[in-house]
Amino acid sequence: MLHSVPSAVSAMTRAVIVNHPNAFGARVFRKTVTRTAPTSVGGLPTLGGLAVLDSEDESEIGWELLGNAYAVMANGQFQPAQMMDRQDANNGAPTVDMLVVPEDEGAFTIKKHDVVFLMVEETGTVMLAYEVVTVETPLNLTPHPMRFQVNRRADLDLL
Repeated sequence: MLHSVPSAVSAMTRAVIVNHPNAFGARVFRKTVTRTAPTSVGGLPTLGGLAVLDSEDESEIGWELLGNAYAVMANGQFQPAQMMDRQDANNGAPTVDMLVVPEDEGAFTIKKHDVVFLMVEETGTVMLAYEVVTVETPLNLTPHPMRFQVNRRADLDLL
């Protein structure tokens, strides 16, 4: 009986996200390293004796579309934010909690450094970018339902 709890929580979470009135349509992309090297470790090119670099350190990258998804901002309580120097606006919370599920159940798994583009218009012409910085779960039982902490990536916005 206890083993069915995480699956039920995941199914319930998916149903809430897909049918939520404030859900965004989204597209999820994964950064891929396009640089080549004579040797590799774990599928990533190495740089001399320094072993594998994190994808954040790479200059030659590409983007792979993982698929369409649904996303809901999930901040539960007010989080304070730093004010601008002029004290006329805030910088926004450093991270935002977001629930994201693939449009087709089980189509892909979201990982750290993936970028979620929220489609502001149904046509997809305006998309706001958020990068996954932390993957967390509210349960200690597998399969773990996932919740993501994301940072705003205004440099990747598509307007």
